[in-house]
Formats: sequence, C-alpha cells, structure tokens
Amino acid sequence: MGRYFERWITDLPRERFAVHVYHQASIDPLAKRLAARADVSGIARAGDVADCGRIRNDALDVLVFPESA
Repeated sequence: MGRYFERWITDLPRERFAVHVYHQASIDPLAKRLAARADVSGIARAGDVADCGRIRNDALDVLVFPESA
C-alpha cells in the first residue's frame, strides 16, 4: 500500500505543502525513504493517546491513512 501512495508524499510541491509522515514503528526501506522526504516524521502507534494528541496538534489540513486489509 505504501508504494502506491509514495509519490503522493515525494512529489508534492514543497512550496505549497508541508508533509508530515507518521509510521507505526515498523521501519522498513520504504518508511525510511518517506521519512527522509517529509518535513516532519515520527511514530504514531494506533491507540496511543500521546501519539494521537501529537497528530491533532500538528493541525493537518488533510490526513491520508492508507491501510492494507
């Protein structure tokens, strides 16, 4: 799923968008590439109140949560 959305992150014009990438602690090569291209990156564990609060405080305009079934 991540590869499908990769260009959504890497190809956004940075003069118009600040990109935040959150991952769920699994650091694979794709996660490393995305984090390197993001303006902000970090861990966001599902159900962790502190992580959810940090995302909320980032005041995102759009949040895309690609999830594989």
